[in-house]
Amino acid sequence: MRRAFALTLAWCIAAAVTMAQAAGNYADWAVNPAEPGANLPPSGRSLFDQLVGNEHGGYDLPFPLTSLLDRLARRAGCVHALRGVYQDCYRSVLVPLGRSLQRSAVRDVAGASSADFFKYPRAVFAIVDDYAGVSGVPLARDRLYLGYHERAEVVEVISYNEAAARFEFQIVKDYGANGSPRVLYANRAVCIACHQNHAPIFSRQVWDETNANPAIAKALLATGRQSYGVRIERGVDIPRAIDNGISRANLLAAQQVMWQHGCGGNDLSARRCRASAFIAALQYALSGELGYDAASEEWEETFAKPFSARFSQRWPHGLTLPEAGLPNRDPLQTEYSAQLGHVAAKFDALQPRAPSNVWQRIDASRQLISGIAATITRVDIAALNRALSPQRVNSSVRAYTQRCSIARQAHRTAFTCEGGRWRGSVQRDAGGTLSGVVDHVALPEGAPFPALKLTALRGAARNLSGALERDGIPARTVDGHLLARFALRDIGPKTASATLEVVEDFAALRAAVARIAADRSEDAFADLPYRSAEVMRALWRTLGVPRREACCPATSTAPTERADTMSAATAADSELALFFRYCATCHHSNERTPPNFLHPDGAAPAQGVQHCAQRIYYRLAMWQQAPQTREKTPMPPHIALQSLHPRPDAWPRTGEFAAMQRYAARAIKDFDARTLLAQPYETLRSCLPPRKFQGAQQ
Repeated sequence: MRRAFALTLAWCIAAAVTMAQAAGNYADWAVNPAEPGANLPPSGRSLFDQLVGNEHGGYDLPFPLTSLLDRLARRAGCVHALRGVYQDCYRSVLVPLGRSLQRSAVRDVAGASSADFFKYPRAVFAIVDDYAGVSGVPLARDRLYLGYHERAEVVEVISYNEAAARFEFQIVKDYGANGSPRVLYANRAVCIACHQNHAPIFSRQVWDETNANPAIAKALLATGRQSYGVRIERGVDIPRAIDNGISRANLLAAQQVMWQHGCGGNDLSARRCRASAFIAALQYALSGELGYDAASEEWEETFAKPFSARFSQRWPHGLTLPEAGLPNRDPLQTEYSAQLGHVAAKFDALQPRAPSNVWQRIDASRQLISGIAATITRVDIAALNRALSPQRVNSSVRAYTQRCSIARQAHRTAFTCEGGRWRGSVQRDAGGTLSGVVDHVALPEGAPFPALKLTALRGAARNLSGALERDGIPARTVDGHLLARFALRDIGPKTASATLEVVEDFAALRAAVARIAADRSEDAFADLPYRSAEVMRALWRTLGVPRREACCPATSTAPTERADTMSAATAADSELALFFRYCATCHHSNERTPPNFLHPDGAAPAQGVQHCAQRIYYRLAMWQQAPQTREKTPMPPHIALQSLHPRPDAWPRTGEFAAMQRYAARAIKDFDARTLLAQPYETLRSCLPPRKFQGAQQ
């Protein structure tokens, strides 16, 4: 009974959230799915522009795709570039039967067959790891995603723009062996209809659309092609890594909203609030994500109190995050083989999605800190540790000493100090090299540390000392201070003395950040988007540390911005004019995906609507069916309709809707609604005539 009640309650909550979303109630959302924003960046440039732009104001777009990927990896500072293996920088999957707009490109070609879905699969590439091996390059982790379809000769790009605090959507057109590739900012309204989170989307596990599905991999292998350097046979680890990266990428919008608005405006207290968040992020990154100092009075006064007050005022019901995950779909199991391009309504990315999460104040502040910390790369951490070296910073040292018991076994010496507060071991190999580990360290003022490695060990049989590292970086406390040296002294048969030195060098970083916050000429902590490069540049400058400038062209020499849109158009025929009103956003373009039936090549709009009439009528008719019985998503999609009609759910009962249905019905030979709607959608006449294609192996 309890379980049944819980399920009913969960359904009611989900239904209520979905209805609120459908009504356009996005006041507490990190981004608004009904407001796609301008196609061109309101400020700054996309990461893709930075990485492929050249000093002449153009783009360097080498072909084939593997060459373009190599260029992107080199400019992003991929550590593997040192040995010339750039593909290791990306996680990649093949999706032959996916949900992308480009899925129709296979059947868009004259003479195409079902086998061509696997011969020309769509490929997805993402940088989701911290590969930066050099300083001064743009942050690419979780911020660069490419989708390539050879038959469409299009590269779709989603990349981050820190200055505008948003992902940009771009397309590279005519990207083929004999093409002249052009980069355009995409029609954002088309993109946001599916990318309702204003960011990348991906299937939920177990990612059956990808080559992680053995049946998909088998069909890909049967073609005998090696697509774009992507290894076909693989498990779920790669799509899981992409999924995790996309999940992190979808937190950026909420983190940016909190950074800009969670502390207030640009007065000194607001700047100090953001500076405190940055200090906490430095502590979180330098300690290896152990935590940050949230117990001090300074934290409470400068960040916790003002952030709590602002958060409760601005987001009284919590900050709502959009959903990036799409339902898992196995196209070989859920669809008929004759309809390989078919995507049922329940799997369609056009479906309105309920939020993925709602952050309350405490969770929100933690997410803000961890999000900022994620922009501090391993290269930055290494540079910060060098900047805090004793040669540069005068720091006080506190030492802790404990008595330990010793246990010897062959070449290994284990120690346990004061009831287990410190535990570890030191061993000497056959060549005399020392190595060691401190399995457990607990200091009076903090939580226990995980296992730490003893490095640079030196000393004799009775006295040993070394530095402490965790995952290859110097070990630090949650308040940012360095665990400098660990020593075992007076080592006897059964006892020893252990000393741990803590260097309080983080005070230098805290002081530098405070100076930046107080300097009105610096905008690192102003009420602007969080820009990792700008904030770190201000920190290096204040610390007096010279840093190499970024790899990429300045804004003045960046590629010329172009938007992939057309001027508004209409028709004298009042009924045809309705199609321009409700369909032009997506279908009045120079692109074949979505089908440009309002701007068909070499034909009038009326001819385009006539050619597409079967599918138009079918998608309009979906509005007249209950959501759970729809085979396809209705058109226009719900998200797009919100900006076109005050009551989207009432639109199918209007005279405009009826007029559009009549117009489409008249264009269909021997029209019978029941017969038409009973047909599999993919067997209906396509919206556009097929085109020619000259394939080229990547």
